[in-house]
Amino acid sequence: MRRIEFTIHTQHFSCRKKPREIGYYLRSLALVFALMFTCWGTGAFAQCALVCNDDENVSLPGTDVSCTVEITIDMVLENANSCNSPLQVTLMNIQGQPLPSSPYLNASHIGQSFIYSVTELNTGNSCWGTLKVEDKLGPNIDSCDNFTMPCVLDYKPTMDGGDAPYPDFTDCSGVMSMDYSDAINTNNCGGQGFVAIVTRNWTAVDIRGNVSKCNQVITVERVTLADYTPECPANVTLQCGSVVPSTHPSVTGYPTIEINGEDLPVVPGANGFCELASSYTDEVFNICGGGFKI
Repeated sequence: MRRIEFTIHTQHFSCRKKPREIGYYLRSLALVFALMFTCWGTGAFAQCALVCNDDENVSLPGTDVSCTVEITIDMVLENANSCNSPLQVTLMNIQGQPLPSSPYLNASHIGQSFIYSVTELNTGNSCWGTLKVEDKLGPNIDSCDNFTMPCVLDYKPTMDGGDAPYPDFTDCSGVMSMDYSDAINTNNCGGQGFVAIVTRNWTAVDIRGNVSKCNQVITVERVTLADYTPECPANVTLQCGSVVPSTHPSVTGYPTIEINGEDLPVVPGANGFCELASSYTDEVFNICGGGFKI
């Protein structure tokens, strides 16, 4: 900042001075102070030298924050703390048109390059650079929780026709695949409250090849006739038509046991280590009129 010195000459005057002379001195003093403030302000605004980084790579955060990031001064400007004036970031496409979402970027911008500018609002001084939006994170994982289930239920995940819940995978680029493998430790010696511990290892891959993993531990509870009494399914009547209706237990019903207030089916062959299982055979009797009874 330039140092500006002013010398003000004053002289004593009495109230007998003419009003015109008093006004002259007041106007001169006001002009000096105006000049001082103008020079100080110009020197202050001229302190910011803006240097923008170029070829920046911006990796989006996960789906837990909607895959959205704000481009801030600290991310793109060198020595951002050296400027005390208000600064503004503006994002533009490569053609120089402002982005409606500026200064925010989201999943719709992945893989694209943009121009950004940093402008000092007090002076209009600015610099610019380019940045590319990337997705470097694996899928976000929710609900990869350990849980306990009775052995009469199928421990496979519901995505494979079983009864076990599976994690929720989300990704800014989209999930391409998810898979799992099981490590099963059985407890056939009785005692303890479980017949097996299933450690399920999940792997999810997004469209850009980023990987996330998590582990679930499933405790399979022991269920025996000493603790529960199965209930047979109710009798049903099926109407014959042009197509003979199915009489499979999946249609007519399985035996059930009540656990924690919920009726659970005892399905034949649900898993190989439950101590409670069911099986059935059908005995068919023909009925006069063309029907039959099982």
